[in-house]
Amino acid sequence: MLIAALTDNGVGVVADESTATPKYAELIAIRATEIVAEEDGCDGAYAETRSKNVVLVEAARCRTLPPRAAIAAISGHSLPKDAARAWDAMAERCSSAETVDVTLSAEDHPHAVKCPQRLPRRARYLRITRAPFD
Repeated sequence: MLIAALTDNGVGVVADESTATPKYAELIAIRATEIVAEEDGCDGAYAETRSKNVVLVEAARCRTLPPRAAIAAISGHSLPKDAARAWDAMAERCSSAETVDVTLSAEDHPHAVKCPQRLPRRARYLRITRAPFD
């Protein structure tokens, strides 16, 4: 829909995740973490990157996650290093299972957190190839 609207207005775009910026990966990691926390029943979940290794979730009254969870991986994929793959693996896992594995930075074993009932499609990274003002 977005690509069609841009194309109709003379903007050339292509989905090209090989050119994705670090900020894109950070935003994907944060949103994936917030989705996991929300599905875990956390109140007031807020996620942010605090280091190159974890995404910190601050929340209250979660079913599985601690109040200040430093999440290192979802579905076995590092959030800070491979957020898009973590999101995609979560989507694949949750299409056929009830829970998704969430690994905290201070622990070796993953926690089984309930899968989101409706996981939104991950936003693809778009690269502009042509602009009408070029």
